[in-house]
Amino acid sequence: MKRAQADEGSASESSKHTLVPTCLPRSLLDELASEPLFHIDYSIIYNTEWSYSRGESLTGDPNHAFAEYSAVILNRLPSDCIRRRRMGKRAATLKDCTSLHLAAMRGDVALAYECIRFGVDVNRRDCDGATPLLRAMELISAPRSFQAPACKHTQCIARARERVSLGIPRGKRIASILIEHGADAMLADNKNVTPFDHAWVMRDWDLIENLLRSCPLLADYPTPKGSPEDIRWLAFLGRRAKHGPPPPPRRCPCWSGRLLSECHQGAKKLYPAECACPCGLPKRYRDCCSQRDWDFFETWDPQRKRIVITGQTRQHNLVEVIQEHVDVQKVADADDKKIVPSNRADADDKKIVPSNRADEDQVRSFNRFTISLVLSRGLDPAYAWASLHRAVRSFMMPQDQQTDKKDREKRQHAWNAAVDEYIKIVEDGRSPTDIEHKAKVALDGRPLFKRCEAKGCATPNGAGCQLKCCGRCQRQTMPAERLEQTQESL
Repeated sequence: MKRAQADEGSASESSKHTLVPTCLPRSLLDELASEPLFHIDYSIIYNTEWSYSRGESLTGDPNHAFAEYSAVILNRLPSDCIRRRRMGKRAATLKDCTSLHLAAMRGDVALAYECIRFGVDVNRRDCDGATPLLRAMELISAPRSFQAPACKHTQCIARARERVSLGIPRGKRIASILIEHGADAMLADNKNVTPFDHAWVMRDWDLIENLLRSCPLLADYPTPKGSPEDIRWLAFLGRRAKHGPPPPPRRCPCWSGRLLSECHQGAKKLYPAECACPCGLPKRYRDCCSQRDWDFFETWDPQRKRIVITGQTRQHNLVEVIQEHVDVQKVADADDKKIVPSNRADADDKKIVPSNRADEDQVRSFNRFTISLVLSRGLDPAYAWASLHRAVRSFMMPQDQQTDKKDREKRQHAWNAAVDEYIKIVEDGRSPTDIEHKAKVALDGRPLFKRCEAKGCATPNGAGCQLKCCGRCQRQTMPAERLEQTQESL
């Protein structure tokens, strides 16, 4: 069958499903691509606009409306006047539809699979009271009521006929996955039409049996009109659905092929690296947020009956992070400042003085010594990171006013810049403010945020503050008469 050029949008490469990131496994996409009637290269899931809606569906409410996306659909086929008029009439109803309704109306099989992956409600009603299953049944039964539209372009009429004929296999595949994942065949629309009514009008016995197996109560409904043979066959299928084997267990909506109880319902799983990133950017997760040390996990929510995605920053071993930081540092070409290999309490007589001919082994020795302090003596990791930076490569020691002020400013700026780099790169579970209080230094080489020296108090003062006692501790130690005078003045 010749592919309609304007069936689902602009033409694309046959390998498009291997290039554009989606939330479906590669094996499923290959299977759908092998079915030429599905035309998955024209699916909405490959649109750039859909990628942002995909991110909202993954991390937010997958049942959100699609008013903003209906305009995109209307502009997809500007050359097909019949298609444009039909979509224009449906634009008012699209705003109340979910993405699953949209997939059923368009016959977009790949979009239907991705909506099930998101956890879109399969029994949600649109403004006409129709469920996605009912929309899929309307797509299947469309050829029976099809009438050639009035149009002066014969090519548009031929395309309309082809679209209607292609709706049968697409609608059947969508209906089957909806039934498998809990679609209720007894829900009627505002005109009291059910999915079973469409299947009975078409006498599609495979669909009827599938509906009866998913909802055996349909066999107890009033017998529809039909020939005696059809009525007897319907009664037989109803008895077999009631007393026969139950329907197979539900497969996991991640489309891994495993049962739900053996997949996401059993344990928390990492988000697949090959799938589209949940942040909404048109990139794969491995090339996007995974590079930013952000881990996404998937768990099954029994209340919402869908897979829920949660994210958290990747927890690193701080010693390994600092060791990696050491590995990427290079020996300073020119650094004539002394490097003291310990704090003032543990200082020994040996000092390392690197120069333009500095021995690389001595620098490695200082690196190992600093890491050992992190392990054994509880040296703050941010402080260690700054001391190992190539612009510093030493511990910060208190300095008096006799040293050159420009040198002290240069050293303070390099140290605090290294601390800012640590805050930006490493996630150690602390807030940036807490790290700054612990690691940043002032112009005199002492902590930038001075702490109260009163016993049992560790309140930090402002940056560069010279007070040794916080205001609360001062008021506690203040004489009663002076305290009253201070309060009266306030």
